[in-house]
Amino acid sequence: ELVGELRHVEVRQIALTVNALANLRHRESGHETLRAAVDLGESLWDSGNPQDVSMLASAMGKVQGREVSPDVIRALQRRVSALVQSFALDDLSLANICNAYAKLNVNEPALFELMSPILLDRLPYLTHQGVAMVANAFARFNIRKKPLFYRMQEILTDDRSKASIDTISPHSLSTILNAFAKLYIFPPHLLHAATRRIYRIAGEFDPQGYSNV
Repeated sequence: ELVGELRHVEVRQIALTVNALANLRHRESGHETLRAAVDLGESLWDSGNPQDVSMLASAMGKVQGREVSPDVIRALQRRVSALVQSFALDDLSLANICNAYAKLNVNEPALFELMSPILLDRLPYLTHQGVAMVANAFARFNIRKKPLFYRMQEILTDDRSKASIDTISPHSLSTILNAFAKLYIFPPHLLHAATRRIYRIAGEFDPQGYSNV
């Protein structure tokens, strides 16, 4: 019944539904519904605005590809590529796309090459969570863009920045440090600032966070 209703709504509603079902996946056996809802997105990519597309991609990322068909992935890649080339994605949408590609294991070097100069300009407008999503995606696919990562260092160590390391969450900090380490990029100013922050929030990391740090 739910899938039948989804055929008459827009990408945003499908994204919200997929997101909700993904969050419930460990408590309810709704996998078939989730697969069907995701598949509906393929025919609606072109009708969604850039923010809706990034929202659906992010929701798909939550299921990490296990219920996402190759056809839907290809449709996502086609639509995202067009949006990136037309500079249609806002700051958060770019971060969400990076995060979705990492979780869905969509390694598309040409797209990340296109996004790199755009992200270089947009990084100052991201929160530390957004910076972490971008860093993690580039590290996930071993895309070593040193100018981008040194720009991250500048932003993270600027106390006026939205992503200042002085207020960063344990999860974002561990994700960012792990990404830098994977790419063998070790900017000293970032490491010094991160060390100070770790001292202050050492008791707040989860086991994975401790491992990353």
